[in-house]
Amino acid sequence: MKRVFGPLPIVGRSIRREGTLSFGAYPISRKMGPRYTTACITVSGIIQVGTACIAQIDAISEAKGMYNRVLHQDRPDWEAVRHLLGEPDRAVCHLAARWLQDLRMLIKEERPIVEHCARPIARGIGSRLRLATVALQRAGFEPITAAGRAMACRAA
Repeated sequence: MKRVFGPLPIVGRSIRREGTLSFGAYPISRKMGPRYTTACITVSGIIQVGTACIAQIDAISEAKGMYNRVLHQDRPDWEAVRHLLGEPDRAVCHLAARWLQDLRMLIKEERPIVEHCARPIARGIGSRLRLATVALQRAGFEPITAAGRAMACRAA
């Protein structure tokens, strides 16, 4: 497969290679952009604060899904998501998805997450998600407003 030089667009036209549309080269859709933005803001906040509530589970699942898209390369926008996340390799995506899954379980079981959020992998995930938030918001994607309540439950 030929590599496209330069960054992939996260919105706008699809990338064409050799006259055909390549699977994975689609830009982030108007439907997924706000979901990704919400997930990035929520999870990076959880990592920073070290607390979470059950209402944030969906955002954690969405962030995990972003890493899984890159890991499995099974969605039309996986290359754009990879670019958003700073082009992590598959090993990093695997570790991140696993860490996010463990985070979900800790929250569901109402166990403390402070130590989990202090792990080095958490800092890397938080950093990637903060950068993705900036790129998504520059592209015009805002978080889903109903999720604002879920983002705010950190303080509760």
